[in-house]
Amino acid sequence: MVDASRLLGHQTYQHMNKREEKKKVTQVMSKRDGEEMKLVRDGVKRQRRRLLSRLMLTALATNSEVTKPRFMKSESCEEDHRRQMSKPETIET
Repeated sequence: MVDASRLLGHQTYQHMNKREEKKKVTQVMSKRDGEEMKLVRDGVKRQRRRLLSRLMLTALATNSEVTKPRFMKSESCEEDHRRQMSKPETIET
């Protein structure tokens, strides 16, 4: 008959080995996943950068075609200003 304590010791040893193997496998998997995620992130960043630069270039191209001053005085404002300047100043007493 097999000694019970020896059998128990062997089972716990096997169990520990399996746990260690699992741990190693999960570490390797997580490391690989991390690297894959990094590659994906870099790819996304690169795509985003390309898209942004392309959008900026198209935006610049369209903006250069149509150049308008940001603020233009309307003619009526200028006419009002001229009228006010041409009126003689009256000093009320």
